Amino acid sequence: MLLGKFSGQLLMNFQQRRQPKYGPRGPVAVFVDNPNILGGAYEHNVRIFYDQILQELKKQAEHVTEARFYSRVRGLGLSHTQFLESIKAAGYSICEPLAGRPKQGKQHPDIDCLLLTDLLAHPERFDTCVVLSGDLDYLHAFKHLRSLGKRVEVWAFPSNTSQEIQDEVDAFVDLRMLPGVCKPRQ
Repeated sequence: MLLGKFSGQLLMNFQQRRQPKYGPRGPVAVFVDNPNILGGAYEHNVRIFYDQILQELKKQAEHVTEARFYSRVRGLGLSHTQFLESIKAAGYSICEPLAGRPKQGKQHPDIDCLLLTDLLAHPERFDTCVVLSGDLDYLHAFKHLRSLGKRVEVWAFPSNTSQEIQDEVDAFVDLRMLPGVCKPRQ
């Protein structure tokens, strides 16, 4: 009986600690894995309005220290160039991976590496990181950041986010639930 009560208390403490608290705390850094989010947007037949994401964060956060958007830049045509210009105008820095061939079935493997490097290089710049990607490749980085006392949030589509990621982060936010962020494709 005592063990059952003890394990029940542990479970309750774990659930309370893991209870998602919507909205970031302290200075926030934003990292967008464009290929991952774009895949989810196509699957759900929606367009993402990245300017709305930053506006939502600015309402909730003490300060947005940086907003980085990871995407291929070269060789994708005029419409992609115009899209990236709108991303810059919204307040994001564009981060381009090294040029290279797809590896192990991933079309954009260097985007993950670049995002991870930037995420872990200067954790003193933020109290909360908001990562737009459900990619399992980020799991160990998230664990490390949380061990440093950082708040980690993932804003993505549930269908493109691994359960392990959803279980690890402090908060998971379905992009479709944010006002004005996702709109049906025309």
